[in-house]
Amino acid sequence: MPHTVEKFLLPSLALMSLLLFAATAAAERASNTATQGNITATELLEAHATFRSGFSAYQPATAELESLASIQQPITLWIVFGTWCHDSEREVPIVLKLLSAAANPNITVHLVSVEQDKQIPPALGVPFTIEYTPTLVLLDAQGKTMARWVEHPDSDWATDISQALIASE
Repeated sequence: MPHTVEKFLLPSLALMSLLLFAATAAAERASNTATQGNITATELLEAHATFRSGFSAYQPATAELESLASIQQPITLWIVFGTWCHDSEREVPIVLKLLSAAANPNITVHLVSVEQDKQIPPALGVPFTIEYTPTLVLLDAQGKTMARWVEHPDSDWATDISQALIASE
């Protein structure tokens, strides 16, 4: 008899645990509601705990900060991402932390949040389309595309941005 109880009790406990985990994950996603449109880094970090946590946890290396701080030419970095996207949750806080810590006035950042259909409303003025999130596009002062990254950097963000600037010279 006890063997029969174990036979049914363990699978039932496993199923209940799985359902509880799924409900908790769904509640967390619901509290991190999707945002669409232009958003500031401050607004993003205040509204979305996952992005805030990633931003707080990332500690840029001195060489990364020096590389970004030394950029002399005006550039614009467009970051199109989804608050629902795991790649965005991983990469966007790192880029924001790097740029914030480097504090280079020559780097202008535009953050644009999209919904899961990844459609960018024309009124937002984004000069390109995307297929995947996050997509980061680096433009020179004339609006010419210098580099484009999809989902992750080739090496690391500071190195990739610096190499894009060198390649464009």
